Amino acid sequence: MADQRENTRIDVENPGENLYNYILTENVEISRKFDEEESRKKTAARASRGRWKPDAALFPKRTSEKRL
Repeated sequence: MADQRENTRIDVENPGENLYNYILTENVEISRKFDEEESRKKTAARASRGRWKPDAALFPKRTSEKRL
């Protein structure tokens, strides 16, 4: 996104459009960072809960799993 901003043509005739494009670019960048952070939080929460383990009475272990 930073490269896109640097390559943006400056329109002297219409400075409002430049501001509008800059705000759109910044909003996309902020949104992307927020999405990455939320995804990281969800992954960390999932990892901290540990792996889902089925109820032993409903799903008896196989012989290969008993050795572990």
